[in-house]
Amino acid sequence: METPTNSQQELQQAGSDQEKKSLQPTSAIADTTSLNDKNAAELVEALAVLLQAEELPARTDVEAYKKAFYRRKQQVLEAPQSQDEEGGESLQDLSEKIEVHEERLKDLLASFRERYQKVKEEEEAVKAQNLEKKQDLLTKLGELLSSTDEFGKIVADFRQIRESWDALGAIPEQQVNEIQNSYNKLVEQFYDLKQINDEFREYDFRKNLEAKTTLCEEAESLSELEDIVQAARKLQDLHKQWRDLGPVARDLRESIWVRFKAASSVINKKHQEYFDQLKAAENDNLEHKDTLCQKVEGIKIDELTTPKQWEQATQQVLQIQAEWKSIGFAPKKENEKIYLRFRGACDAFFSAKSMFFSKVRKEYEENYARKKEMAEEAESLQDSEDWKGTTARLTELQAKWKEIGPVHRRQSDAIWHRFRTACDKFFNRKKEANAESGASWAENLKLKLDIIAQLEALEEEQDEQIARDKLAELTAKFRSVGFVPFKDKEKVQKAYRVITDKLYDRLRVSRNNRRLEGYGSTLDEMGEGNKGKLFNERTRMLRILDRMKQELQTYSNNLGFLSTDSKGGNALLNEMNRKKERLEEDIRLMQQKIKMIDERIDQTDE
Repeated sequence: METPTNSQQELQQAGSDQEKKSLQPTSAIADTTSLNDKNAAELVEALAVLLQAEELPARTDVEAYKKAFYRRKQQVLEAPQSQDEEGGESLQDLSEKIEVHEERLKDLLASFRERYQKVKEEEEAVKAQNLEKKQDLLTKLGELLSSTDEFGKIVADFRQIRESWDALGAIPEQQVNEIQNSYNKLVEQFYDLKQINDEFREYDFRKNLEAKTTLCEEAESLSELEDIVQAARKLQDLHKQWRDLGPVARDLRESIWVRFKAASSVINKKHQEYFDQLKAAENDNLEHKDTLCQKVEGIKIDELTTPKQWEQATQQVLQIQAEWKSIGFAPKKENEKIYLRFRGACDAFFSAKSMFFSKVRKEYEENYARKKEMAEEAESLQDSEDWKGTTARLTELQAKWKEIGPVHRRQSDAIWHRFRTACDKFFNRKKEANAESGASWAENLKLKLDIIAQLEALEEEQDEQIARDKLAELTAKFRSVGFVPFKDKEKVQKAYRVITDKLYDRLRVSRNNRRLEGYGSTLDEMGEGNKGKLFNERTRMLRILDRMKQELQTYSNNLGFLSTDSKGGNALLNEMNRKKERLEEDIRLMQQKIKMIDERIDQTDE
């Protein structure tokens, strides 16, 4: 550093950077950020073209290509692929392609290092020559200081020696300080010679002051740059220029140095803050990525038992992967480790998913084969006139059909329609053959009217518990009675609904019981003359029940993630529990409805 009281220190800085100049070429890359737009193959090809040039490229340029390549490699490999989805290259294919480009990159880098080493050896030879020349100049400068020539000639010779000195390049590093100190000492002696006139000295001081003032202004303007890394690099260059300049007037040395130092401190502080923030951001990224790893690892694969649950979990994993890609790098020593952990968790999930759907497809195929056999048997029986035997067999087939699991959606409707059509054809033929059953419908009408009369009598019952029990008994009995003549159906149903609604209101019967009663009436109307509608309704109810069970499982899973550490968290937990309880109640109601459908189907077969 320059001080206001020691001109020798300032002289020691003069030309020191000139000693360190090497034969390294200048950078050929104007903007290294453009490398981020290239893929791995383009980066390697561009580097190959760069190395074909006659002039050796800058080492920083080659390093920039190398770093860009490995960043691109990491980005490619940090995108785990779903192994059961169609389309796209697998991670293994991408890795193999990257390895081919990487081998070529290594060959290019080895070739560059050989050329670089050769250049370094040539540099050392040049440095040795420069050392000899500088030693000769030191000898001449020493002789000049003791010369008795006119002052004008001494000044001219001194300037010629200084120009020759400044024009020389670097010398061996281990001798830089010794040679530079000797030079600075002789220069200081020259300036201290009584024969040097004040005008020459003041001229040099003034020029140096102007140059250093310009450097101060440039250093101060660096604080306006948004890219603090670029600002820090430019500041280093300004410091090199400062060291190359000679001294200024003694009374100005401290003030000009303090100004330059203050501007430098601003940039250095911002530079340090930038790297502190970068480090903090990387730590935050690591914590964020650890959380995402825990989310994928926390998926309970054993509890995913339906295709819909697997698809929901898959969407969750894909969202987590998208979130992962949006996060920046973690600290260098942890970045690869956390990535391998995340990729392993994702691979394990998709591997389990592939195994699950392989098993599901096999089950679908087995279920379809069984249902196809049943449909074929039903078709073989649809024209039978063995009413009793065929009814028993078709009823048995229908019961077995209910027990068989699902088939693939694209086959489900077609195979069900085939089976239902065969069953409907037989039962419609049976119905036509038993047209005389109208007499039994008249008897059913009498029974239902009698039940309605008994229900109306319940309005006089004072004991509510007895009334509720009797109400349940009579409504069950009403539902068990078969069909009535079509012309009386609406009148009977209306009378039945009116009296039951009154009793439900007076006796405060539960919401589910009312819903079941109303649903029973709907089934009675649905089953008249069309057993196929009952089967369709049963299939619809089973799908709704399956969806409800999946929703219940989702609620249960979400409850496991909720925290009650805060008041808001506890309120949310209570609300989730209430929804879960209501859903459980709806599931029980749905199961009762399916049971009612089965009862209606059995009644229709009789």
